[in-house]
Amino acid sequence: VSQFISKKEVADFNIRLIHQDNQGVSVARNKGVAESKYNYVCFLDADDEWYPNFVSKINNLMTLYPNGNMYSLQHEVCFDNEKNTRNKCFYKNGFKGNVENFFKASMVGSIVNSSKVCVNKTEFTKIGGFPVGYKAGEDLFIWIELALKGKVIFDNTVCVRINVVSDDSRTGRGLSI
Repeated sequence: VSQFISKKEVADFNIRLIHQDNQGVSVARNKGVAESKYNYVCFLDADDEWYPNFVSKINNLMTLYPNGNMYSLQHEVCFDNEKNTRNKCFYKNGFKGNVENFFKASMVGSIVNSSKVCVNKTEFTKIGGFPVGYKAGEDLFIWIELALKGKVIFDNTVCVRINVVSDDSRTGRGLSI
């Protein structure tokens, strides 16, 4: 399968790999959601990391607040493999619950991003999934749509590390389709 995960590990963890031609991140994510057999889907960008408590914390939020469109956890950022920096947040440490004003809270720090979110598959599908053809900001469309149509549940516990490398990998994306 790869140098990082064996075929046995894939089978043991109920992971299914999907191979397709590169058509962009939106097509890949939409295909993954369509192929999933459960009603909640988490995303993880290849260069980011979930801490060991990620799945249990998401599961806990879903148990405590079963009517969410999105469930999200706090993250920290690591630039160029240096020191981790906690994401700024509208909510105090220890907060867990419904995000009353997604837009106001998002102005202080990221409430949702693609490596720390779990979405309701049914609601995700109703809005048509990630917009195809965009090279940047495609995820913001989904987070805004899901926040407008239902509840966002957040736990301010750091469970994700976003790794950022200073290079030119994003410069060719542009803002147009």
